[in-house]
Amino acid sequence: MNHKLISSKMAFVTDVNKDAKNDDAMRDFVLKHPDFSGTVTLMKDTKYKESNGDVHRRHYDYDVEKGKYRRKHHSNMGQWKIVTPSAPGE
Repeated sequence: MNHKLISSKMAFVTDVNKDAKNDDAMRDFVLKHPDFSGTVTLMKDTKYKESNGDVHRRHYDYDVEKGKYRRKHHSNMGQWKIVTPSAPGE
């Protein structure tokens, strides 16, 4: 999984395995970039191939605000999911 910060308001999470959970990828991003506020696009591999042989990727957009995130839905905004770092040994 790669994190690419394009600006202070836009980032991409790429190379997410098709078997990985979106919440796990977003939780990892928020923990690594706790002060980020903006839009994150998650690019997740699928089992399908493009005509040129590349792996097809689905794109998911998320709103992120300093330690929390939610999926962007055009008709209904999702609930905020708050990420807190766990203490060592948990």
